[in-house]
Parts: sequence; structure tokens; C-alpha cells
Amino acid sequence: MPWKSAVAVGRAYDLLRDDILNHLAILKREIGFKMLRYHAIFHDDMNVYEEDSSGKQKYNWHQLDKIFDRTIEMGYAHIVELNPMPSAIASGTETMFHYGMNVTPPSDYNKWEALVRALVEHLSDRYGVAQVSKWYFEVWNEPDLPCFWTSSMGEYFKLYEVSAKAVKSVDVNFKVGGPATSKCLWISEFLDFCHQKNVPVDFISTHLYPQDEYVLYPNRIKSPYQPGMFYIEKIKSLKEKIANSKFPDIPVFLTEWNTLSGHPKRDVAWVGNPDADGLYAASKICHLCANLDSNLDLMTWWVGSDVFEESGIPNAPFSSNYGLLSVRGTPKSSFNAFKFLSKMTGYLLEVQHEANDFPNLAGLLATCENSRIKVLLWNFVPHECAYPKLWDDTISIELPDSIKSDNPIKLIRSLLTAGNGSAYETWLKLGTPLNPSRMEEELLSAHSIPLYSVSEINTVKGEFVFNISLAPHVVLYMEISGGSRCDSPNYVNLNYLNSKLSGISA
Repeated sequence: MPWKSAVAVGRAYDLLRDDILNHLAILKREIGFKMLRYHAIFHDDMNVYEEDSSGKQKYNWHQLDKIFDRTIEMGYAHIVELNPMPSAIASGTETMFHYGMNVTPPSDYNKWEALVRALVEHLSDRYGVAQVSKWYFEVWNEPDLPCFWTSSMGEYFKLYEVSAKAVKSVDVNFKVGGPATSKCLWISEFLDFCHQKNVPVDFISTHLYPQDEYVLYPNRIKSPYQPGMFYIEKIKSLKEKIANSKFPDIPVFLTEWNTLSGHPKRDVAWVGNPDADGLYAASKICHLCANLDSNLDLMTWWVGSDVFEESGIPNAPFSSNYGLLSVRGTPKSSFNAFKFLSKMTGYLLEVQHEANDFPNLAGLLATCENSRIKVLLWNFVPHECAYPKLWDDTISIELPDSIKSDNPIKLIRSLLTAGNGSAYETWLKLGTPLNPSRMEEELLSAHSIPLYSVSEINTVKGEFVFNISLAPHVVLYMEISGGSRCDSPNYVNLNYLNSKLSGISA
């Protein structure tokens, strides 16, 4: 479950807000994300860095201490993103985002190195070597993009070298990495640089979004990828590239990802993209997490909450922003998809299917734990697909002699559809009110919860069969109980008997 490793917040200053801390507590309790990542710990609003009239450096950790104290208390570890440039040592005035983080190289690399070292020393002193050894220090953010780094690749490599050596000077076991690029760029060049210059690197980090396919291939013209497969194939290609490098076993971190997708009928949309809010996000998450489970070591969902300030914090109940929770704390379909995935603990079962036309986008995961079989099904339909969209299937589960029972099998279902675990579509039906009434708020809250049901199934010689029918983007989670304890991953046969797609009207 690399997707469970981390969740992001827009910037450090936001972590001084009670509402976003409350949202992070929900995400920890309900999903179990382990780490936090966020921009701008060195931004001027954090009051970390200043110089006196003689140019002597002063460091103030008060704001950062409040952030680390609260989030560590919640149980979060940290991916410490080393940026932006404090204005006092910045070489220029170019900034990024609503809050204006400086994206220029340092005017004095010795002062930057001292700042990084002082930060790591302070964290080590305050929280202990054992705690900080579990964290990751990531140098900068997307330096391949001029909006995030105004200089060259070579200049970034210099920044990385200085930063990495500063981290290691405090404790050689502290982990540092990069290059935190967009679209899996600069990886070969970065690894070659680290190898040739003997620069420490403990992990590779990069970012990828589904709609990067539309960035690389406008409107997907000449894209070599099948609909819905760009993301998965791109990550697998990255893994192959690293396997053939001088660091074949280095951990690979995707420190930003979400479900923002391109669309043939709209421009690339980094802001106001409905794929972040609606039911589409749930099936996309299941599709990507299932297919990338063994290809990445860490994934960081961008971001946990719509209390997010790159373009100013939104006010509407839904804003097509990146959060798993809306600005008011309403769970989105993406939140519920992760909650389903987090339940898929135990032995991972091998699933067989007999139909030749089984789709590669709709899918099924199954695990067994103790006396429960857990099944997750989804019907992901990419925007580019014009082929049939309704997934009908008959599922057979055969129990072995060791857990056969004369008692009926209990089947609990949790269905994630528009209006049942995805309240965005309900908000659209209400006319997108900026300030919902009390009754409208209650409706949105009720529709943010998946639909639960329970039934009993009688087995025949330890086998039971049930039918499913999933419309586009619908996700279904099931728990089957009633047998004896599972002590082996090979105790159950699970088969698709009649998998097919059939057309439905829009």
C-alpha cells in the first residue's frame, strides 16, 4: 500500500490552522496516512530566517515547532521539503502561488547550507535522532519548471549537493533525496550526477498527474498509450530506467499525485478540475493504486484538504480542488475510495477470470484476513473511452473444506455512487449554492456516506455466487464472513464467471 505512505498539505503556514489540523486527524483515523509533505517551511511567513545589520544569520523555529509538535502528536512522520528561498538570501524576486514563495537560487550557497544544517540539527535535538531517522528530506519542488525554479538543471544539482551534504553532516543516517521533478523528468541525469560526484542520495522523488499525458501530447495526439494507461505505463517505464542505472535498488517516491485528468473536450485544468471532486476520482484511485501497488515505495496524495492556498482558500462547499475533504470537512468520493482501500488488509488473493472480454480498467481486488474475505470492485472509464460502460459480472467464491459451514455466509456491501459517498453530484443538483441552507448541508453530509447493506447467502458445497452490475466509476466494497479462521493465502478460489461490458446511454 504505497499510497498509504503520505498525504500532502499545501504549505507549512496552513498547518497553523485548526480546521486543517482537524482534517488531518480525520485522515489519520479513517485512512491511516503515515506521513505529511508540504511546501514552504522557509517562506518568510514562517519567520524562520533573518539577518542582523552585520549580516549574521538568526533562526527562529517557533512556528515550525508548533507544526511539528501537533502533527507528531497525531502520529504523522514527515517528508521535509526544503524550500523556498528566504527573501534575505534570495538571488531574485520571482515568486510562485497566491502566497508568493520565492523560487530563485540562493545568493549565497554558504548561507543556504547553514540554514539547512541548522534546521536538521534543531529537529534532531527537539524530536530525537530515532524520530528524525524515519523522515525524509526532499530538496526543493519541481525544479524542472521555471515557475518553481528560475535557474538551470545544473544549478539545481548544485543546490541538491549542498543541501544533501548539510543533512548528512548532522547524521549520516538521515535520509535525503530528489529531484522532486514533474512528469518523471531529470531522473537519469540526476542519478548520473550523484554517482559521478559521489553526492549522497537515499531515494528518488518525482511527480506525475494523469493529465500530464495531455501536457506531453496535446489532446493526446500521437500519444502511444491506451486510454487510461498513460499513468501506469509511465511509472513502469520510470522503474525500468532506475533499474538500469547506477542505483538500481534505490526507493522510488511519487511525492505528488492525484486524479486530475485531461479531457478531450476541455483544456488542461490545474484549477477547477471536476475530476478532483466527483465520483470519477474514486474509480481512478482504485485503478491506479491496484496497478501501482508493487511499482512504487511511497506515494503522496496531493492534497488532504481543500483548505489549500495556492490560489487562495476556496469558500464553496465544493470547488474542484485537490482535497479528500472539502473546505467544510465533507468527505469526497476520493476519501471514501481510500477508506475502502485501507480495509484491504490480510493476504492478497489471486483472482481468476474466465471471460475473454474482461476489461483492463474495471477491476477487482480480494484479500482474506482471519475469517473474512474482503472484495473491492470498481468500473473505471477514462474520459477518452467511447466503448460500453456498464460492467456486469457473476462472481463465484469457493470456500475450502476447512472453513465450510452449514451457517449462511454474511455479506456486507458498501456501495460508492453519486449521492452515496459522492456528494459533489448532489451539490450540482442543488444549483451549486455557495452558502447552503441547514437542510442542504444535512443533505450533502448524508450523501457523502456510501450505501451499506447486509444479506445472508447459503452456500452449496462451500461455493456461493452473486451478481454485480457497476455503472461507470462506481466502486463496491464487500466483506464476506461466516467461515473459520484463514491461516493461509491459498484457501479460497475466486472466479469471474461471466464478465462483460455492455453499452448504456450517457
